Amino acid sequence: MSYRKHCLIGHLLTFLLICIPLVCQGQETSEQDRVNPSPVVFSSQDGLPITADLYRTDRSQKNATLANCPLIVLCHQAGWSRGEYRKIAPRLNQLGFDCLAIDQRSGKETDGVVNETALRAAEKNLSTEFLAAEQDILATLAHVRSGGMARGKVILWGSSYSASLALKIAGDQPDLVDGVLAFSPGEYFVRLGKPKDWIAESAKKINVPTFVTSSSDGNRNREALLKAIPETYRQAFIPDGQSQHGSSALWDQFAGNGPYWEATEKFLTAFQPSRSTQVLGTSDIQSLPSRIAFGSCGHQDKPQPILNTIVRAEPDLFIYLGDNIYGDTKDMSVLKAKYETLGNKPEFRQLRSSVPVLSVWDDHDYGWNDAGKEYEFKQESKEIFMNFWRVPADSARRQHTGIYGAHPFSGVTAKKTGDAVSSPVLQIILLDTRTFRDPLSFNPKPLPEGSKLKNAYQPDPDPGKTLLGESQWEWLETELRKPADVRIICSSIQFGHEYNGWESWTNLPAEQARMAKLIRDTRAAGVVFISGDVHWGEISRRSFEGLYPIYDVTASGLTEEWYNVEPNRLRVGEAYRDNHFGMIEIDWSQEDPLIVLQIIDTSGETRNRHEVRLSELQISR
Repeated sequence: MSYRKHCLIGHLLTFLLICIPLVCQGQETSEQDRVNPSPVVFSSQDGLPITADLYRTDRSQKNATLANCPLIVLCHQAGWSRGEYRKIAPRLNQLGFDCLAIDQRSGKETDGVVNETALRAAEKNLSTEFLAAEQDILATLAHVRSGGMARGKVILWGSSYSASLALKIAGDQPDLVDGVLAFSPGEYFVRLGKPKDWIAESAKKINVPTFVTSSSDGNRNREALLKAIPETYRQAFIPDGQSQHGSSALWDQFAGNGPYWEATEKFLTAFQPSRSTQVLGTSDIQSLPSRIAFGSCGHQDKPQPILNTIVRAEPDLFIYLGDNIYGDTKDMSVLKAKYETLGNKPEFRQLRSSVPVLSVWDDHDYGWNDAGKEYEFKQESKEIFMNFWRVPADSARRQHTGIYGAHPFSGVTAKKTGDAVSSPVLQIILLDTRTFRDPLSFNPKPLPEGSKLKNAYQPDPDPGKTLLGESQWEWLETELRKPADVRIICSSIQFGHEYNGWESWTNLPAEQARMAKLIRDTRAAGVVFISGDVHWGEISRRSFEGLYPIYDVTASGLTEEWYNVEPNRLRVGEAYRDNHFGMIEIDWSQEDPLIVLQIIDTSGETRNRHEVRLSELQISR
């Protein structure tokens, strides 16, 4: 069959795999697996055209001038094609990496993707041995560096025989790569006349971070290769029991892929673009945010189609307000596994790759239902939280007890009224309502007849009890004294509603009053609360003496619902019980910016909407 016919068949198979749902080893291919990369063709060292798939991160697509986005060159195993990475590259995109998956001339077909480079080599009667493929990898590295494809560091990733070549290239030509990942490497070239330590001799010279992994029953050369790589640059992962060969160990349909991903992501963390003091992609926000979406209460074991709705709404930022998973455990391996379940959801990956994300926790992801400072695993839980949400190692949030933090955003905005411009500031304040909170006061059982108390808790007037803890209060005062036009305070529990007997600021009224006094004393303008926890959505407006109205937009139902909605005389508009998220839109271009508070359902329809002018959120002099 001619090369042209082979290519036509390959393109047809690829089209069918993208457009038609299929089942692979009992698992339906997800929407994320069907991401369409951009085809790329360039020449190998001997002139043979190399076919490759370019997977760009959402960040790179939106900002072509980005200078620090790293690129991973992905090389397949023996007899395969670039199709080995159809299920892997999209997830690497979500981690912030561009990817170029190439067809080396030694291979055939994988996951319906034909190795077009191998077909061309065969038609030209060129060698398709493992050794001949080294020039394809070298040509790829030269192409991405000289052609402007790589905007930042270049990482070489190999699978099986190409993992061995990756180690050899990194040792022999260290200027070509900034890091290496080798899945199932070995001395595979002995049958081609090379010494039994051919790869190991080159690996001794490696001076870049190198990740090596292989199944525990892997090839007999593995230990020698591991020892050859200088310990300073070596990071190894050997799983328990048997696993898949090469990079396919990461495929979702194979048991045991989770630990492989965990080890791989840990290694790649060092290459992720610097986020300075920002967290979870907020450094990718190139202008002043005007659309801030938020939500809470999403069970990791349930489908989360609402996340797709959020992506379609195109917010500038999404904030998780707690109960982001339902951990409820004192076993940190269980907690970590539940985060992993959320992280593997295609809809979550899509959100994370499309929208910068910030997060706080509530009780269930903190670790225990309604828990406060008495929870004995809060430090271990914090470490898992910080790692899952990719809070940078140098973030202030990692340096103190608790997870609280703040993020200012600013930008020049032209006013609609003429040529005037301004530089407004949006401040996002993330509170920790769990780490420091004293025990709540339970209601008596049964409740006295005619009592105004309800449900589980009653207001505790003890002024010595705290919700935020003194260190967090001091930090908050400092933040509120900083210049800002609009301040969104993120509280996992409700602040501005009427007492209803469930967890909220109303259970510690002295703390609620302290918050209002602090806002008043610091003359902090533009404060709006957002909250979660209760499994319904509503907008509340609460009045405090000497202070402008405090709005609290509660969005609590990414997957969860509640059997009834509690009365709330401070509610603005109607409550919404079905799954939803919240949105705050700010029109910075107006002389007096309009702030729109919304509750939006899974179809994208707005279920509650309230408008307020920034001038209404100012303290009178």
